[in-house]
Amino acid sequence: MYVNSTIAEGKAEKIGSVVLVGSGKGGVGKSALSVALARCLAASGARAGLLDADVHGSAMASLPGLKAAPKAGKEGVAPADWKGIAVMSAGMFADGGPVPVTGEDRRSLVTSLFASTDWGEVDFLVVDMPAGTGDEAMSLFRTFGGKARLLLVSQPSELSLAATARLAQLAKAEGVECAGAVLNMASKKGPFGKESAASAEKRLGCKVLAEVPFVEGAEGELAVGGLEKEMEPVAEQLAGKPSARRRPAKKSRA
Repeated sequence: MYVNSTIAEGKAEKIGSVVLVGSGKGGVGKSALSVALARCLAASGARAGLLDADVHGSAMASLPGLKAAPKAGKEGVAPADWKGIAVMSAGMFADGGPVPVTGEDRRSLVTSLFASTDWGEVDFLVVDMPAGTGDEAMSLFRTFGGKARLLLVSQPSELSLAATARLAQLAKAEGVECAGAVLNMASKKGPFGKESAASAEKRLGCKVLAEVPFVEGAEGELAVGGLEKEMEPVAEQLAGKPSARRRPAKKSRA
């Protein structure tokens, strides 16, 4: 399924805007927020796509109600349609099993997954990146280049912010703009850290667009719009609406 980078770059030119959702460490809720963001963009009337680039930890193939049966399209594999969103994930080809790729193959697979997909006309492509600053991150930054914006996701903890700051530094070195950050599982009394938005902005070098409280069972609510309200100001900011503003975390429902 490997294709060269020229094909990927050509397809990237046909995408309106690319939002790379990334974090320095795993377990911060990045996939759930990527889904919620794509749903918000689709609800605004935009044609939204969702690329699961987390090859080893792919989650999108398990979305409730998603029929992950790859079919041929006019310009590659047709993405699955999930609630009006075009979805592609390596998990759709793995039948629930692992994807055992290493080294350069990891970078090639991420590029090929995007380039081999028949996206059609997409206004916003939300990309759920794997955590960290490895091969896949470099591949995504270089494939999408100036067309992409990075949305950072971090827990409000020292360790999470430190790791995510390194991803922000890499993106800057690769010429990828940081659109902002989301503090997930944020609560003054939460177990995931208590760093303030101001402190996070200083660490990450970008504005915190939303603080999302810890919500028990949030992933199970994605099919019915879970987390959309929390991610709405982020979607507005990315879409360029002047009314966008950061909303503080509400009391945890956990």
